[in-house]
Amino acid sequence: MSYKTGVKQHSQRFLDNLIMMQLLWSRLKISHILLAGLVVRVLAMIVFVNPEEVNFWEYGFIAQHLLNGHGFSYSFVDVDGNFLDSFYPSALVPPGYVAFLLPFYLVKSLAFRVYLLIFVQIGISVFSIWKLYQLASRSFNPGIGLLAAIIFAFMPEMIYTPQSVGPTVLFQCLLLMFLTQWLQADRNSNRNLLFLGFLAGLLIYLRTEVLLFLLLMIAWEVARSKTIKPVFVLLLAASMMAPWVWRNYQVFNTPLFTTNMGVNLYRGHNPEGVGNWGAQHTDLFLKLQQESGDLFELNFNKAWQQMAVEFIKNNPTLTLKSSVMKIGQFWVFDWTDERSWHVLYLLPWLVVLALGIAGVWQFGMRLEHFLLFASYTFIVMVFFAQIRYQAIVKPVFLIYAAAGLSWLIEKNKARISDQKMA
Repeated sequence: MSYKTGVKQHSQRFLDNLIMMQLLWSRLKISHILLAGLVVRVLAMIVFVNPEEVNFWEYGFIAQHLLNGHGFSYSFVDVDGNFLDSFYPSALVPPGYVAFLLPFYLVKSLAFRVYLLIFVQIGISVFSIWKLYQLASRSFNPGIGLLAAIIFAFMPEMIYTPQSVGPTVLFQCLLLMFLTQWLQADRNSNRNLLFLGFLAGLLIYLRTEVLLFLLLMIAWEVARSKTIKPVFVLLLAASMMAPWVWRNYQVFNTPLFTTNMGVNLYRGHNPEGVGNWGAQHTDLFLKLQQESGDLFELNFNKAWQQMAVEFIKNNPTLTLKSSVMKIGQFWVFDWTDERSWHVLYLLPWLVVLALGIAGVWQFGMRLEHFLLFASYTFIVMVFFAQIRYQAIVKPVFLIYAAAGLSWLIEKNKARISDQKMA
């Protein structure tokens, strides 16, 4: 038997098994998938989560500072990597996930705090499976909705995500809620727009860059519907953000959403390579700490932004090449991050990517989903790619992977039917 014949037979056997699996999952209900998703996530928590090793990142530091009376502040590190005793007023991250963490920091026991937080995030992740099912069902049909829910429930990356500290799980859930609500028949009713605006405000409070997607989406809806009513979504979101922007104006003398844009721009455009923090500028960093006072974070951001802009001006060709490379890092995998090489991350994603491309090729893509993917691709090109940036929008892409898998199964079923008739 030739190699080509062997590959063909193995491929055919795989497709036949998929048809048998379809008979099984066609009898499943979404409640079964939700229960299975809950079980595997709880098992992952029991097996993999060690409270002593969980990192709360900057969100945890800021939450602790708030409870200790130091306000929304952050302590940076010295040249040896040790955290300083100084508390610099911060807008390094938006306050949404910090506010989410605050009640958990009232729990004194570290182990109980960690397990409680992870369990709540698991609950949110399971709810996201339900919202993805709804979104996929409305975008295509309930069969594809079930497939998308199954992929989300058992994809290792999605099982791992609620086991770590960060806004990704919350953001995924709110994004799926927003996109599902967007498909309501009465999209431009006052009640629906009010809810969409509330969800949009929460999304911005978790990740500021989502504002680009929201602007594009509302602009498209205004052009499509020939009414300015959808602008109400942005107005409500802006009113929700107003206290945060006003607070930053009072602290930094500048109305702003965040003080990390310049730093992230530098990480995407610098002589040392994408992702570099600029450790070679330690002297400047320490000087800013000594001279800036409460404006340290703002001046730090401006200095790194200025260096990034200078690099872009002086290296246009390298910048263009780097931007193209970032697309590959975002959509395929980030080969510079050793975590991306893990087989339980890389292999499932490559399968999902191939199925998603097939799904888009066969059925096209909803415009709001295209705008979501396009906006985050643009953001990655301007700044830099990380695993969590892809994870943010990946649940929506699972819809097209499910559509591609469904098409593949139906195509093979038609082939078998034609063979029997022949």
